[in-house]
Amino acid sequence: VEVALVGAVGDAAFDALAASVASQYVPSLVMTGGGDVEGIALMAGRTGATATSYVCRRYACSAPTRDPVELGRQLESARRVSSG
Repeated sequence: VEVALVGAVGDAAFDALAASVASQYVPSLVMTGGGDVEGIALMAGRTGATATSYVCRRYACSAPTRDPVELGRQLESARRVSSG
């Protein structure tokens, strides 16, 4: 499971998304974003100032979300699929 976070570290919306990711245990989770992400394939084409998250599995991503609660739901779903 991979999570891409777009936005600026320190921005309340970005930090809320990052906290949502940190609050769940997802085996083998890879997360990127919030800094110099040039050259990171998961971040290709994902830019902007508005905090947005993308949850991906095997190169297929859920709909982007800006809602930490929805992000939590997507991670829970991805975790269940990964462990099942």
